[in-house]
Amino acid sequence: MYGVMCVLAAFVAAGFAALRAKKYAVEAHDVVYMSIFAIIGAIIGAKALAVVSFLIQVVLHWGEIIKAGFGLWDVIYGAFAESGIVFFGGLIGGTLGGLIYLKMYKLSIPVFVDVAAPCIPLAHAIGRIGCFLAGCCYGIESPYGLEFNHSPAAPANIRLLPIQLIESDVNLLIMAIILIYERFRSEKSDNRGKNLLLYLILYSISRFVLEFWRGDAVRGLYFGVSTSQIISVLIFTFAICLFLFNKNAIDKTEIR
Repeated sequence: MYGVMCVLAAFVAAGFAALRAKKYAVEAHDVVYMSIFAIIGAIIGAKALAVVSFLIQVVLHWGEIIKAGFGLWDVIYGAFAESGIVFFGGLIGGTLGGLIYLKMYKLSIPVFVDVAAPCIPLAHAIGRIGCFLAGCCYGIESPYGLEFNHSPAAPANIRLLPIQLIESDVNLLIMAIILIYERFRSEKSDNRGKNLLLYLILYSISRFVLEFWRGDAVRGLYFGVSTSQIISVLIFTFAICLFLFNKNAIDKTEIR
């Protein structure tokens, strides 16, 4: 079901983006092709960041790994087969993939990211339901939680907070906020592209907070904060500065 929900998320988000094309006077097929590039980039980026995070943990705990009897092949296998995927890697990779398509065909980056921005949390909300069904990305132990007794990821016979469903709801809320902002914002060219910046601001805040209720250790911990929290701080700082202080936040390229 995890794979099914991920595929469903990609199709629903791409379809929603195509429906939004008319509002921004762009071609729906360009939105779909951009989505394909973004999906490919997201897959690569999500896995790449997971591998990097896994290898960092290996370096930090190399002595313990050797004592446990694991060799180089075990590390390589674990890095690619057991590291999972990381959403922030997918977000970065997906953004780069979409930008590659837009640059290839000289399409307006601000306009197309405005089209795509609310589709990202929609896809993420569906994907997190897949995480819940698989039991991965689980929450901390809680009396108000659920047991994942048949999950290959979550520990059995322990009530765990369904943080996946909470994050799914948060993503739907973020999508709603973006759509409301889009409706009432000024149509001046200086505001183009800010849908994406608003998404980055809202999601980085929510992800930083929600990480405190995550119970899986594979996401990496450094001085009490996770890899995703570190990335959240960096993305929030970048996005809020562009949103508030830089009127030319995103490079403006004419639509062909």
